[in-house]
Amino acid sequence: MQGTYELFESIVEEENLYQNYSRQELKLILRYHSYAIFGIFQDWTPEDTKNLDMIVHEVYLIMMGKNATEDVFLC
Repeated sequence: MQGTYELFESIVEEENLYQNYSRQELKLILRYHSYAIFGIFQDWTPEDTKNLDMIVHEVYLIMMGKNATEDVFLC
């Protein structure tokens, strides 16, 4: 879990995300995203494996504060 948190933290720093949030709020947001990823893995299916690129892309869009339906995913 710590590795996921650190990965999200580095993305947030590199992309200058969540600048309007306090450090405490940012920690909560990062914990939320980290636990959400582990929740997805708990119920992972072979179908999810087939759609891995799409899932990773959607998680990225969520972290960037974008709506996945507004983005065109090109395979």
